[in-house]
Order: sequence, then structure tokens, then C-alpha cells
Amino acid sequence: MSGSHRRKASDIFTELLDLKPLSDDGVVARFQAQLPPPLSDHGRFFGGAHLALITRAAMLSVDDDRQPHALQNLFVSAGDAPEPVELEVRRDYDGGSFSSRSVTVTQGGKLLCHAQLSLQRPEELNDVSLPILAGLPGPDSGFARNPVLEGAAITSAFDLREFEVSPFATGSSHDVSRMMWAKLITEERDLDPELRPCVLAYMSDFGATIGARVIVGATLKTPGRFASLNHSFWWHRDLRPADWTLIEFRPITAISSRGLVSGAIHSQDGRHLATITQEALMRITPPPSEA
Repeated sequence: MSGSHRRKASDIFTELLDLKPLSDDGVVARFQAQLPPPLSDHGRFFGGAHLALITRAAMLSVDDDRQPHALQNLFVSAGDAPEPVELEVRRDYDGGSFSSRSVTVTQGGKLLCHAQLSLQRPEELNDVSLPILAGLPGPDSGFARNPVLEGAAITSAFDLREFEVSPFATGSSHDVSRMMWAKLITEERDLDPELRPCVLAYMSDFGATIGARVIVGATLKTPGRFASLNHSFWWHRDLRPADWTLIEFRPITAISSRGLVSGAIHSQDGRHLATITQEALMRITPPPSEA
């Protein structure tokens, strides 16, 4: 990664998530946002950045004691990374414990995303976390690396270490198809706690579509059209910015040029931070017919 890409994560995410208020009539709030460099160096508007901005916009529309716990997002069309986007938040419901928000992202009048979020006043009950699988390589292990996203503009805020998954997979569905460790380039105290749910949402889009390809025998070199269609995400526990986190994806099924993948984010000490499902378009180009 070039030196120009090495910026502290706290600086990048503070700049990304500094939404500019446009209007608010008490029912609908509108904001403007723009990708900072180096995130804007990516040709398309990264899906994880959409998820982070959607989360932030929803959080700005509720009381401070409510945190996001569930998100369902439809990726409708691709956006241009250098251009600003507009977010519209509709206050659908506010109850004693839960709030519901609808969020759309547009760019130049074109719809990019449409999301539903649920936010809750946290309750100190039933904290049970299943541990990560035993035997998986740690961030400093000697297993073979698979640096697909390492050094990319969209991961410039992270120390990212992706590993080959062949020692842990048998080729069937539900096997680990992508596995990486990620740690923010920052200190624990540098990242505002209010931004941490947004960063987790950003991380949840680190290559789920690539993980889905395995079930149909496709790789990064397979010709065709591949894109995120929809993305569901559940927050469980708080991100500790200075800690390593494990991101893993597992393919579930594929049909009609769509592949479904599940995923999870864990802390290195085994706390289950988040759960992910994503459906990806996998329209593989057929080989040329033989003469």
C-alpha cells in the first residue's frame, strides 16, 4: 500500500461519517455525504461505505440511548465514488424500546440503496456469545496468505490479513470460503464510540460476494458479472477499535444467478460482534461454443 493511503482510521471514518444536514421536518431528515480519500480512489462507491452512512444517518435521527441492532439493505444501482450522495431518513416508528427507520441513498437523483433499520435501547440481559471455531489461524499465524483486499483503497483504514481457507474447507456449502483478520489503524481512544457501529457495518461488506462464488466453482478470474444485491446485518456487541477482529464468510446456496452467503465478525477473544447475510449476483459468462 502506498504511503498516501496510510491514514488513521479515526480520521477517515470521522470524515466519512460527518454528514451534512440538509433539512429536517420532524418526519424526514436529509443529509449529504461524500467519500474522503483514499476511499474515493475506488471507482465505484463501496457498498460498505453505503452501509456505514446509512447506519450513521439513522443514528442521527434517534435519541442517544438507542443503538442499531438490525439492518436490511437493497443495493439498487452502482454509485460514482468521487461524487456526493444524499441520504433521506424517514422516522417510521418510535416506541418505548425500539425505533424503526427507512433510509434511501441517491446520487444525482438516481436511487443507489434502500434500507430498513431497527434501533433499540440496550438491555443488560441474556448476554451469550458462541466462540469462534477452534483451530483457525490467528492474525500472526504462519498459514498461507491470500491478499485479495490487502492494500486496496477501501481497506486503507485497516491492517488486513486474509488467509487461504483450503485447510478448513471440504468444498461443500457452509464451509468457510473467505477468512480475514482486520484491525483499525488507530488507538482505542481515537474513534468516537458513536461511530463504531458504522465501522462494523462497513467491515461487513469485505468480500461477501467473493465468498459466495465458491459454491458454483467461480473465482476472481471467472468472467461474468458479480455484484451485491441485498445485505442483512445484525449488531451484537461493541467493536473495540484497537483489537483484531475475525471476518469469515460461508456460502449457503445458489440459484438463478444468485448466491447467498452468511458471515460473522468476532473479536480475537471470541466475542461475537455481528452476523451477516448477503445475496450476490453471479452471472457467469458461458465459455465460447466449440466450432
